[in-house]
Amino acid sequence: MYSIDELRRNILERLIHLDIELAEKYKNNKKVFKLIIVGSSAIALKHNLLRITDDIDSLHIEEELWEFLRKNYEVYRINDRCKGIILLHPDYEERLVKIKIDYKFNFLDIYLLSDYDLIITKFGRGYHGEIMKED
Repeated sequence: MYSIDELRRNILERLIHLDIELAEKYKNNKKVFKLIIVGSSAIALKHNLLRITDDIDSLHIEEELWEFLRKNYEVYRINDRCKGIILLHPDYEERLVKIKIDYKFNFLDIYLLSDYDLIITKFGRGYHGEIMKED
């Protein structure tokens, strides 16, 4: 079992390693992929909360990046299996929080859900609809 610091370090090391691999793959083409981290990984990166799994749930992974991640799942453990099973507020993208660490990502543009939206996803887990709008 990880400590919270080890867990954060592990997640960040995988993201940095992915950025370095993408730099090699796209060295002649400055391709930037947006990654929206949700779930327990986002909570672990933002708060002192340990979690059980060490995968990184993400939303809207671009197909080109998804192909690379699928082939290298055991290295990065990044997936989009949460889509369709978590509840997202319709305007969650307006509250995304850009990740800030002591590393400049060149090929990844990484965001975390806001605390507000993380709470909604946890309460609405498994709900396949949308938040009802007031009449």
